[in-house]
Parts: sequence; C-alpha cells; structure tokens
Amino acid sequence: MTKITIKKALGEYFKWFDEMEDEDLPQIGVPLGASDGIFVGKENNGLVRWRPRVKDEYFDLIQLEINSGITVHQSVKDLLNSWWFGFLRIQIEDLYFELDPIIPGNYKSSFLLRLLGYRDAHEGKLDYIPIGMSMETGILLVINNESGEVCTEDYELHTYSVIANSLEEFLIAGT
Repeated sequence: MTKITIKKALGEYFKWFDEMEDEDLPQIGVPLGASDGIFVGKENNGLVRWRPRVKDEYFDLIQLEINSGITVHQSVKDLLNSWWFGFLRIQIEDLYFELDPIIPGNYKSSFLLRLLGYRDAHEGKLDYIPIGMSMETGILLVINNESGEVCTEDYELHTYSVIANSLEEFLIAGT
C-alpha cells in the first residue's frame, strides 16, 4: 500500500476548486507582502479571489534549524513546500480548523513570525509547531515536533490533545 503524501492529500482537498469558475472562487484579504501567484481577478474592497496551485519554490528551513538548534518535523516542511493556498478548512468531529495560509511573497516571513512568537510564548521551546487554529474556540492547531501528531493546544490549561496521528491523516479526514 502506498503512503499518501501531504502534497497528494492537499491535491485531493483542493479538487473542488477545479470545477469552480473564477467569479465563484473564495475571497481573502490581501496580506502584506503577498505576490500575485494565486490571486484571480482584481482586488475589490480589500478582498481578492484565489485558486490553489502546486508550489513552485522550495522553503529551505536548514538555516532556521541551525540557528535555533531544533529540527522542524518533516511534515511541517512538506506542508510549507507543497501548495500555495489562501485558506484551508478541515472539520474534525464538531470542530473546524483553519490552516495558516501559504501565499506567494509573504509565507516565509509569516511562518517565521508565528514560529518565533510561539517559541517566545513557550519559554523558548519548540516542542510543537503552530499550523493553524480552531475557528470556533480559538485553540491552536499544532504539530508535535517529535512525533508528527496533530494536536490541539489549550494555552491557558497547558494541555495538548491528539486529533490525528499525522498531518496526512488530518488532511485526509477533511476531504
């Protein structure tokens, strides 16, 4: 049996975009520093339509890993290097999660800012890597940086709950 990759799982998730006309695509606010790579049409009232596409550049985290003395879990690297997208919503049981966007032009600085902020809020540790949050509750969606499990984090209670054994499993659940 072939193991499904994050890139393939995202491809399955994004298939519904293939049947959409440009004017029916979802809209997002244009983030600072974003480039045109996924945007369709013109900006209107600060919003622009977008269409996901396979990523065409590689985000090498080696320097970050050397400088911080950590190794980022491979699933996070695979996520950052698979597809461009404006948003991605996954439902697990009764919770909806939104993954942080990967938008051409600003995704590197956006990821690094979130990662550094997360590290600072966790006493300089990166045992988990933030990748999104719950739409209803505001709890964080994180990857266990050792096991690769997808977890929710309740920052106030300092608790983590596993919701998927891997990012691939998590993404497949949302397709």
